[in-house]
Amino acid sequence: MKPVKRERANEVTVFDIEQEVKCALSDREISAIMDLRGQLPDDRRKRKRLIRTARESARLEDLEDPKILAAPGEPTEDELRIAIDLVKTWQTPGFFHVTLVALRSRIPVRKLMSRRYKSVREAIVLSRFCERRRALAVRLGEDPPDGRVRFDADDDTPVEVTEALERRKRNDEYRIGALPLLRQISDEELAQLTDKMMQELERRVEAKAGRKDDVPPLLLVYLNFPHDQRADKRIEETVERLRKAYDSKFQEIQVTTDRKLF
Repeated sequence: MKPVKRERANEVTVFDIEQEVKCALSDREISAIMDLRGQLPDDRRKRKRLIRTARESARLEDLEDPKILAAPGEPTEDELRIAIDLVKTWQTPGFFHVTLVALRSRIPVRKLMSRRYKSVREAIVLSRFCERRRALAVRLGEDPPDGRVRFDADDDTPVEVTEALERRKRNDEYRIGALPLLRQISDEELAQLTDKMMQELERRVEAKAGRKDDVPPLLLVYLNFPHDQRADKRIEETVERLRKAYDSKFQEIQVTTDRKLF
């Protein structure tokens, strides 16, 4: 079945673009496209030209980056197992990131959200966190915990990773690549979305707090919606309240979006 073509610029998604170009977009390409949010014209040719220019610029950066490994096709079971085993060993955040970039570049956005790549998604969240917190070393965990991080030479902090995503949007068509990322939403729409996301954030933290861990972990929550500075204050207030409420359950509660760590 051919994908339904959308004519309105505000409905363009990462899935649409991947279907059109018949390949997975790199992280740089996705980021460049997200930066066009609210700027795309309704004219289809002009819209495609802007997206193509953004992708080409991002691809040039990829090609100039010696850390990007050009391997064709989706990883096989053996390749995936080897990559996961590698990121389960202690390594610097930089090397951890390089491995994930190589692996992520071979996985289409839609398939990244499948159960097969659960460990990859957790590793990506860990990598972003370690970059923003300047950790010394990181690795995936034994599940539990989902990961382990060192902030100093003698440290071994267990990390539990979870995702907060609006509950009614659990089907694949609503997951990260299918959200209409290119539309600038109004203050009212953002407030409604933020309300729902904060409810889901609280639900995820409460669920993790119900676990019985030998050592209280650091809870790392990925807030799965495009970062918008207008929502920062509400997120900060909610996170601070959750930290106080579950102080005895977690070493820390850290919340990250695609652009910022709270």
